[in-house]
Amino acid sequence: MSQYLATYDIAEDRRRPRVSRLLANYGQRLQRSVFVIQLDHDDLPELRRELGGILAASDSIALVPVDDRGSRPTITWQRPVDTACAVRLI
Repeated sequence: MSQYLATYDIAEDRRRPRVSRLLANYGQRLQRSVFVIQLDHDDLPELRRELGGILAASDSIALVPVDDRGSRPTITWQRPVDTACAVRLI
């Protein structure tokens, strides 16, 4: 299980609570748009699929690894996801 700092920037008020409730299923809220979440390797595709049904083109999500499992890239994305580059690594 890996721990991530999940942050989001959601433009529309109606979508924001849906994203918040979804992320709360994976962890705990630290601030209004910041969560610490726990993900198994298999959880990431499911989370992306669930968020994909909510996010608009102007919205963004960032997952920053915060555990001690070595250095891993920050995962960010915006919707719609480009199928050629589903996850942009920073």
